[in-house]
Order: sequence, then C-alpha cells, then structure tokens
Amino acid sequence: MPAASPAHRVALATAIAGALAIDALVRACRAWGATPIASAIGAAIFAVSPLMWRLSTEPEVFALNVLIVLTLVRIAGPTTLSPMGELRRAWLLALLAGLGIANHHTCVLIAPLGLFSWRRAVRAAPRPLLAVAGSLGALTIGLTPYLFLIVRSRSMPVGSNCDWGDTSTLSGLLHHFLRRDYGTTSLASGDDPHEPFGQLALLGRSSLESGIGPLAVVAALAAAAKRRFSWAFAMLVLSIALAGPLLILRFNLPPRNLMALVVERFHLLPLSLASIVAARGIDVIASGLQSASFRKGVVATSIASIATRGAITLYDVLATHRPTTESYLRNVLAMLPERSILLANGDDVVGGLEYMQCTMRERRDVVVVAPRLLLAEWYARRIEAQLGQPVEHGVVPPRERVPVLSSLRLVSQLLETGRPVYVTSWFARDLDTTFPSYPIGPLIRLTRTPAEVPSPHELMERNEALFAKLTLDATPPAAHTWAGARYQDYARPWFVLSQALATADDMEASGRCRARGAALLPRAR
Repeated sequence: MPAASPAHRVALATAIAGALAIDALVRACRAWGATPIASAIGAAIFAVSPLMWRLSTEPEVFALNVLIVLTLVRIAGPTTLSPMGELRRAWLLALLAGLGIANHHTCVLIAPLGLFSWRRAVRAAPRPLLAVAGSLGALTIGLTPYLFLIVRSRSMPVGSNCDWGDTSTLSGLLHHFLRRDYGTTSLASGDDPHEPFGQLALLGRSSLESGIGPLAVVAALAAAAKRRFSWAFAMLVLSIALAGPLLILRFNLPPRNLMALVVERFHLLPLSLASIVAARGIDVIASGLQSASFRKGVVATSIASIATRGAITLYDVLATHRPTTESYLRNVLAMLPERSILLANGDDVVGGLEYMQCTMRERRDVVVVAPRLLLAEWYARRIEAQLGQPVEHGVVPPRERVPVLSSLRLVSQLLETGRPVYVTSWFARDLDTTFPSYPIGPLIRLTRTPAEVPSPHELMERNEALFAKLTLDATPPAAHTWAGARYQDYARPWFVLSQALATADDMEASGRCRARGAALLPRAR
C-alpha cells in the first residue's frame, strides 16, 4: 500500500477497517431486524461520531476490533439467512472469535452472544460432532497470528528485539497473552484508584455525543412496553453491558484530561453494539409517524443532521491531527549527543521513540530506557544487552508481591557509564533535588556534579540556539491532547530559566523567558 511512512500505511489500513466496519454495522442491523433505512441511518450516526472517526484515522486496533465483532454479531443475528448452513455458521463464529482474540482481548466480552449463537448453530447442524470439531479447528486458525510472535522473537537478538515482551517460549507467549505486565484484568499497571462514577459519566458523554445512547434507550423501552423478549436479544444486551459499563468500572486510569483519550478508546465497542439497538429505536420512532410525507421529512432532516455532524467531526479531526509528536521525536533524537541515554516517560514518547529507532532505523546509538518497564524482567534484559552492563530493575521486597524499582540507584548507575544522560520528564520524586540538572530544549540533562551545570545566561543562549533549529507547529496545540503534552515540554525550559534569571536579578531576561514559555503553552479548547 503506497504511503508516506510505515505509520501512515498502518493508518490507511485502519481507515479501510473502519469503513468496512460501517458496512458490517449496516448488515448487522439488518440481521437483527432493523429496516434498511433505519440500518443506514443508525450506521451513519455511528460513522460520523467523533470517536469512530478519530479511531479510524489513527494506527490503532479498535476499528479492526469493531469490524471483527460486528461481523460476528451479524452472523449471530436471529434473522440471518445463512446459505452456508448451521454447520458452517458454527465454524465461522469460531474463526471470528479466534481472529478477534488475536487482535484485541475485549472481543471476549461478547461471549454471551457468541456462545449462545454458536450453541444454537451446533444443535441445529446435521452433524453436531463435526460442528464442534470444526469449530475448535477454526478457533485455532483464528489464533495463528500469535505464532508470528514466536518466530519473530526467536529470529532476533535480545538487544535488537523491539517487540513487546519475550515471546520466544510458550511461557513467554502465555505471559504476553494474559497481559501480565499490565495485570490481566487491569487497564494499566499503575496504582491509581478506580473512579466508577467518573468512568460512567465519561461513557455517558460518549453515548450522548454520538447520538446512539438516546436511540438505544428508546428501543429498549419499546421492547419492554410491548413485552418482546428473546434470548438472542437478551444476550446482545448482556454483551453490551459487559463491553460497556461493567468493563469500564474496572479501569484504573483517571477519566479526565489526557487519560480520558486512553479510556475513551474502549467506548467504541459498546457504542458499535448499541448502534444495532439504536437502529431498532429508529424504527420504533418511525412507526409512530402516521403521515408518509412527515416520515420523509424526518428522514431528510436526519440525513442533513448526519451530514452536518460529519462535517463538524471532519473539521475537528483535521484540527486535532498534527505532526507534533513526530516532530517532537525527531527534535529529541537530533539534539542528543552520540551514545546518549534517554530516560523516557509516557506511552506516546516511549512507543514513538521505539518506532523511530526500530522501524525508521534512526539513531540506534541512543539507548532509550522506560523506567517503569524495568519492572518487567524481559525489558531489563533488553536494556542490559544494549548497555553491555547490569542495570537496576524491579525487585520484589520481602513479604511483598509487587516489584519495586529504585529510581535513585538506576539514575546513579546510568550516570556512572560516562554517557550523556537525559530525561524527558521527572518520573519519580526527589530526582530533581538529588541530581544536578538543567533544561535543554524539551529535555532535562542530568550531571554528576553541580559544576557541570551552565550558568543561567549561558543556558538561555544554548536554548535560544537550539530552539532556532527545532521543528515546531505554527500555533500551539490544544491542552489535554498528546500534542499538548509535548508542548508542555517545550515551554518548561523557559519557565525554569525565568526563575533562575530572576534569582540572578536579571528581571529583563527573566521576563523574556517567561513570555517565550507562555507562548508555547497549549491553548484551551
């Protein structure tokens, strides 16, 4: 596929998966009893929602997850006419289940519907034993992408392996499959408290912004009023509950600011499933309109509203998608001296630098260390292979089960290598007061002695010369975005210098630095 970069190529593939997911949604709505016009409107509402558009234009797994799940839900639909017969329906359900698990684990949350439909297909098949045996084979075939991890991990030396985890053995593959580095049933490995009401409020906002939530409620109320009940529909509703409210109640990331972008990605699956119910809600509303001309007017108004919302969403996506993170990564790698050590913090920075080094093959001489990942044995071995010496990594204290990392000892070890050591941000308390340091561009340089720290005026000159070479956006990005987080790093050195110059009684230079830092701060939405 022609593309400007590997990341762009994967983003294009994601966009194709997102488009195919909308087609799968239309077919799923039809399979669950919605009329053609209601299916089209329901799918269009979901298609122009900000979340679906954003996650279909970024190189992510969620659009493909929705495509696989909606295809499975379509096949499981009670009105699906299957020319392939119940035997092949059972096989196809198992194959899609395997592919879904190989792509993203949240697909297991539709197990109530999937297992119910698979059991129904097996019982209706002319040869039930063959249906079960074929399903086990199809499930295994769906899981075969995991074999690639074993082959790739065994073919690469430890220090040059850029994959997540050590999947060269079956135990390592199982460790990876169960997400043990994060916690199998946890979203993140941190110890942030659960905020159930905040998570539910964020999910409610996503459903209202998309317009899907109110329509799904209408359908549910209508079904309850008419006492229409089926086990298949009950399993669909249960799957929506598992993929939506019940899942997010387990999240241990704060549902606000930048972390809200991480949490919102998991709203896409329940919203796609709720769109099937919403399509039935559209039919309920349409059935209450007696006049045919009035119904046509409502349809025309709906189409106009969807087109308007699509234009607004497109504008927001274009305004949000910036090359800020890529420019930041290139700026950082360009400014680092040879054989530097960079202690990186944040998923976008750590993953981005790994992409630049492993995929783009840029600045392989720089050793990028993610301190939090040193709690994992496989990552510590990889960093030790790159540095050629042991490093501090997570150890489990007596009578404890959770490993602990001594950040002070780690930084001391890295400084003793004689290599230049930088950090993207302070990742532990007391580091800024324990080690001499100074800001240089978006990074912080650590030194072994205070004598190595330049004077404030010399630092101001160095930063002015460096910023003249950096690639920056024409205007600062919005706050609480990935791009906005990076601009906090760009603004940081100027505020630090402003304070240092004020302490040196150079108020005029201090004011200039403060103004320069304020101009780089992310803007309010």
